[in-house]
Amino acid sequence: MVFASDLTDVPVFGTDAVTLRDMGDDVALLTITAPNAALDDLVMSGVSDALDVVGRDFKAMVIGSDGNHFSVGANLKKALDRADAGDLDLVADQLAIGQATMRKIKYAPFPVVSAACGQALGGGCEILMHSDRVMAALESNIGLVEANVGLLPAWGGTTALLLRKTAELGDPIKGAEAAFDVIAAALMAGSAPMAQHAGYLRLKDGVVMNRDRLLSEAKAAAMTLATEYSAPTKAEITLDAEAITKALEPRLIALAKATADAPYTVEIARETAHVLAGGEGGPLTEEALHALEAQGMMRLIRQDKTVDRMRHTMTTGKPLKN
Repeated sequence: MVFASDLTDVPVFGTDAVTLRDMGDDVALLTITAPNAALDDLVMSGVSDALDVVGRDFKAMVIGSDGNHFSVGANLKKALDRADAGDLDLVADQLAIGQATMRKIKYAPFPVVSAACGQALGGGCEILMHSDRVMAALESNIGLVEANVGLLPAWGGTTALLLRKTAELGDPIKGAEAAFDVIAAALMAGSAPMAQHAGYLRLKDGVVMNRDRLLSEAKAAAMTLATEYSAPTKAEITLDAEAITKALEPRLIALAKATADAPYTVEIARETAHVLAGGEGGPLTEEALHALEAQGMMRLIRQDKTVDRMRHTMTTGKPLKN
């Protein structure tokens, strides 16, 4: 079995937020060292730089640790402080860095395997969704839960789930409907099999029964993938915005009835629907969909009701109904 704590050699790369160590067999282990592996621009910049090191010196990378959680998601305090201070340019910069890093993970010239355990929420879930393979501890809690804090998944998560569900169902409208149901509900899967059903994990991703074997299984998967690896083709999709918007409207109406005590939930969901429809529609690259995510995120974070949700979650640990 492999444990991060057993890798006593001097890190081959490190910042205040991440550490990269040699696991042997040309596999590197990237560990997010920020408290609870909370993600911000410094973490994502560190991940991006670590990918460059791995591309030069290794054949594969595992993202994981011996910690209780893969990642609790974005550093909500930092985002809230920036929103309170009106530093929205910094929020936009963090979005851009995060999206670019997710694409870098997905299209790296070597396999990236994430070892998920505990919580993998928000941005943590988005890292999983951009990895070549995930090995997940059975009782992992995985989800795109951004709606609970007044936001939408904007580090590529909305796009990734749309692409995944469209490929699974064979139709962009059905794919958009399925992705909407998951994201608008801020669905948190309480186990790895539930995460596979939601689309956060794929059927080919592994479920590890023994948490102590998680990093070993992730390393083995990385070594297997590295044998004859080629990066995936850049994703593109054609979306009929009018048809998708029409298909999602009944879901928005039903959501309004179900959340009558929290009407802002529907406003958040409409921003999600706009991304899933591809804005004005047409042939869209992944980068174009990411731009729509960022635009929706920035519209939401300017709203007092989003800031209220963020602050309430920070102080109580529970979502606000507003």
